[in-house]
Amino acid sequence: MSNINFKGIIKGLLFTVIMTFIFLLLVTVISYFTDVSAKAVDILIFLGLGLGVLSGSFAVSKASDNRGAVYGIVIGILSFLLFLVFSVSVNGRFCFNSHVVSIMAVCLCSGFLGGILGK
Repeated sequence: MSNINFKGIIKGLLFTVIMTFIFLLLVTVISYFTDVSAKAVDILIFLGLGLGVLSGSFAVSKASDNRGAVYGIVIGILSFLLFLVFSVSVNGRFCFNSHVVSIMAVCLCSGFLGGILGK
């Protein structure tokens, strides 16, 4: 347990937040300047979130010696929790529904995939 790379996890989480912000900014620009439907924007938001978590977990897995998939899942869980805290702070309430479950699935799956691909 003492071999946990906390510094790498923090860097990976920071990289995840930055990349997610960049991807979602790109989605915003695309939806503003084009006639994209609301359903397509929803899909692009999930894709941007997934790519952000995937890139962060890929980075932390690349920096770690072993257990890339575990670090990827950790990044996915922490990203989900961070986005959940942000959402609750903005909305002022927590509502557990299928949308939250979908976001959790995207974070976990893309974190796991990024952890595997990083090795």
